[in-house]
Amino acid sequence: MDRPVPATLLSLFRQGMFFIPLLFVLGRLFGLPGINFTQTTADYLSIVIALFLLGRALGKQRADSAAQEG
Repeated sequence: MDRPVPATLLSLFRQGMFFIPLLFVLGRLFGLPGINFTQTTADYLSIVIALFLLGRALGKQRADSAAQEG
C-alpha cells in the first residue's frame, strides 16, 4: 500500500514496545511459561496495532478516491 512509515512503526512496536517489556513482565509473573508466551502476546498486540493502521489507511484511501471522483 506504499506506506513505509506505518510498516516501520509496526515493526518497532512489536520488538521494542511489546516484546522486550513483556519478556520481563511475563517472566517475572509466570516464570518460564511467561517467557514462552511473550512472543505470542507480542504478536497479538501487534495485530491490534496493524488493524488500527489498516483502518486508517483504508479510510484515507477512500477519502482520496472520493475527492478524485467529486
